[in-house]
Amino acid sequence: MVGHNPPLLSVSFSLSQRRLKDTRENIATTKEFTVNIISEAFAEAANCTSAEAPAAIDEWILSGLTPMPSTVVSRRVLQESAVSLECELYFLKDLSPPDSETATTTLAVGLIKTAHVHESGFDLGRTSWKAAKPTYELLKARGHLIFMIIKRILTGEL
Repeated sequence: MVGHNPPLLSVSFSLSQRRLKDTRENIATTKEFTVNIISEAFAEAANCTSAEAPAAIDEWILSGLTPMPSTVVSRRVLQESAVSLECELYFLKDLSPPDSETATTTLAVGLIKTAHVHESGFDLGRTSWKAAKPTYELLKARGHLIFMIIKRILTGEL
C-alpha cells in the first residue's frame, strides 16, 4: 500500500534481459490491473501465473485458478482470492540502480477503484483478517492499512 488518500498501491517487476514481463506490458498497454490477495492454500498455484512463459501461453490455465470478470476494469480478478483490488494505473516507472543507466525494475502504482472481499476472508466489524491467512509478508506487515482502505471503499467513504 502506498497511501489511503488517494487509495494507492504499488507492484513491481524485475526486468529480464530476455524480454519484458507480460504483466508489465499489459499494464502499460491497458492502463489498468488487478491485485489478488490469496490464501496460503493457493500460493503454489498462483506462482504459476508468474512463470516466464511465451506470451501465447495462458498462465491462468497453467495455474488451475479461476479468472472472473472485474466490475470496473477490463482485467480479470481471481475467484479464489480473499480480496481482489481493481486498479487504474496512476504511473509506471522503470528504475535503475544508482550506478547504472540500465533499468532493472519497473514500479507500477495503481489507484484502487474498487475492492471485492470473499466473505470468509474479511470481517468488517472486527477490523481483522478472518480465515484468509494472507501469504505475503508485506500484507502481514501492512495488513491494518490495507484493511482500513478496503473498509472505506466498501462502505462508500472513498
